[in-house]
Amino acid sequence: MEFAIIAPLLFALLLGTISGGIALSHKNSMTNAVREGARLGATLPDSGTWATSVQSRVDEIAGNDLSTAQICVELAVKTASGETTVRQLPITCSSTTYGPEPSMPVGVDIGDCVVKVRARRAGVDRLEAVLVSRALTLDADAVARFERGGTGSCG
Repeated sequence: MEFAIIAPLLFALLLGTISGGIALSHKNSMTNAVREGARLGATLPDSGTWATSVQSRVDEIAGNDLSTAQICVELAVKTASGETTVRQLPITCSSTTYGPEPSMPVGVDIGDCVVKVRARRAGVDRLEAVLVSRALTLDADAVARFERGGTGSCG
């Protein structure tokens, strides 16, 4: 009799733990892929295919769990009044589609550029428990100083 009362709670806990672990694994994979993409973007020479190369690499490292439509790549320069986006892929990287924009890191001088990579995976992962199910939105972002041959400038 006691098992009949406790079993649903145990199964809900077990299912929630498993689905939460899977979602955490996807989040860690996304975070690693975005971080590696920012590193790649920081060292790649500036070219017409720079952002596409970074986007493809993030998708590849994430195990093709992300589509290129879920990955935003930006090259931003710090100005006296804040920052200006120099190059962006896709054309607009809205915060509703790609998550909040990462801030410029501390210690970046005026005129220096940074690579910002963000990804958002919405509604694919779910946290499941026997009677409860919730869609999860996974966000990841990374920022790296754009080196381009060690000059640290872009344009």
